[in-house]
Amino acid sequence: MRKASGKVRITGQLIDAVTGAHIWVDRFERDLTDILALQDDVTAAVVSAIHPKLLQTEIAMAALRRPENLTAYDCFLRALPQFHLETREGLREAIRLAHRALELDPRFG
Repeated sequence: MRKASGKVRITGQLIDAVTGAHIWVDRFERDLTDILALQDDVTAAVVSAIHPKLLQTEIAMAALRRPENLTAYDCFLRALPQFHLETREGLREAIRLAHRALELDPRFG
């Protein structure tokens, strides 16, 4: 962080602690009077950088877990393509299958 002539400049970076790989880097500059807006910008940028990585990790962890009820898992797998059709009928079928999966295994979520 640097401050000069009524301005503040922040450089931020995120590094994967395990691999050392750079995940995100950015620089922000604003008038010192606008420090709260700068803080909001930095926060939004960090969250935007972290969110996809967290989502990938959650998906990978979920894929490693073995489903307890294979019939519920089958309903889930059949619901996915229906959901991605993005039609009223497809969505209706996806919801039906998701409800069925939860009836078979309430902890399936």
